[in-house]
Amino acid sequence: MAEVNRGFWQRYRRRLLIGLVVSTVTIVSSSVLIRIGTVTGLEFSPREFRFRHFRYVEIPLLRLQLTRITRAAATHQDVDFLRGDGFVSSNPELDSRNWDLVSVNRWNRQADGDASFLYRALESAGSGSPWRKWTTEHDELAWKLWPEVQRLTELRLYEFIPPFLDFAAAATPDETLTWRIDDYLAHKLLSRAEVLAELGQSRQAAELLDEALLHLADEDPRTEWIRSRRASAGDSVTAT
Repeated sequence: MAEVNRGFWQRYRRRLLIGLVVSTVTIVSSSVLIRIGTVTGLEFSPREFRFRHFRYVEIPLLRLQLTRITRAAATHQDVDFLRGDGFVSSNPELDSRNWDLVSVNRWNRQADGDASFLYRALESAGSGSPWRKWTTEHDELAWKLWPEVQRLTELRLYEFIPPFLDFAAAATPDETLTWRIDDYLAHKLLSRAEVLAELGQSRQAAELLDEALLHLADEDPRTEWIRSRRASAGDSVTAT
């Protein structure tokens, strides 16, 4: 009987040890998976004009998502100021599904999306961002500048934003700046429309041509050129 009991306890201790090893390996593996498989990032909504964080866990390399995506609002002093004072339109009760990628981090490597152009432009001066001061000092012009920035985000023309803000900041803030802003944007939109037309993306090109018209006076030679081109193309696409 003693021999039987001794054999039982040996088998029990062996199974217990194996269980502990398996549990330890499972816990360690799970911890490693969570650590290297966690994906975090930042995204932006043109309609709401705000940023938000996201996070989930995936199987590394295979990029198979294991957990649901969790999201949280991201505070940003400049953006919160612009939204709060009404320089950009925003409906906090609106559940926008159109979010553009700012950046995503996986395996300690960061990849940037198109909306990173906006984020970097606002972050270029760090905590000393000049945009709140500029907006406060040039209130009337700011009502022209920021809605145009938001419109560029709605058109997904994020790469236009940094040079546009640089142009506005460097320009003399006099009564001609509003006209110069329109002229600058019209030139950029027309240039991009030409590129899209050459690539065969006629619908997108037409949308930017319509957008450019909003920034041009009737007497501007480019206005007649755009209207003639749109009429000859027979394209009914309008900017939204």
